Amino acid sequence: MAKGPPNLSTNYQGGAIVYRRLQWSGTNASWADTNWFTVSTSTNYQDYYDLDGTNITLVPGVSSGGISAPQPGGTVYLWTVGSRLMNAVIRNGFLWTCQAIGLSTNDTYVGNSSGSNVTRSAIQWFKLQISPDSTTLTLADYGRIYDTNQTANPWWYYMPSLMVNCAGDMLAGFSGSSSITNISALYTWGLPGGFTLNPPRAFQSGTTAPTPPRWGDYSATTLDPTDDWTFWTVQEYAKPNGTNPLWGTVIARIRPNP
Repeated sequence: MAKGPPNLSTNYQGGAIVYRRLQWSGTNASWADTNWFTVSTSTNYQDYYDLDGTNITLVPGVSSGGISAPQPGGTVYLWTVGSRLMNAVIRNGFLWTCQAIGLSTNDTYVGNSSGSNVTRSAIQWFKLQISPDSTTLTLADYGRIYDTNQTANPWWYYMPSLMVNCAGDMLAGFSGSSSITNISALYTWGLPGGFTLNPPRAFQSGTTAPTPPRWGDYSATTLDPTDDWTFWTVQEYAKPNGTNPLWGTVIARIRPNP
């Protein structure tokens, strides 16, 4: 699974989701497909701002040319990590994956390739149906986790990971901040029927603004191997480390009601 490049024309669109199969022969892996395939773009899942910015590879640590999330007294670089797919999990004939994206109005992005209209970042998740012969993927469902606040100080969400348990419940863990809230660790979850996600909950609040403002690369959500039901999510949050404002790691155990 991967994210393709954004469409930088006047009809701007974020990158499409592409996939390609590997097959194993003993300990050797080789491509089972000659080309990459694109998940159908007939829906609106590309109406987001690609946090990569452009097709140009940006050097981490450079302070110009990309989208940043607010935090008290500074910003959080999002363009150094971009909208890459963070993880993928197969469960009950479906492949799930997620990414961070930029939005402007409600749950979409309307604007040009500069990203000047981005007002918040969100988590976009995908549920992809695997064909019976395991050769193709089709988009079964997708959604966005974002702050609906249209006035002051909305949350920006980024660095997601997700997992699905034996009942079909999905849980996503991620980072988030706002102009009045330091980078915190959050999670949200949805049940299989209808799949409406619950509002994000912060399980560890940030206590300082990290320097340098590059953030993330790491986020993990997994299942307890003893019951295939309980979730564990490992996230970062901003905290002092000696004299330097850096990060801390927090682990949460979330068990859905049976």
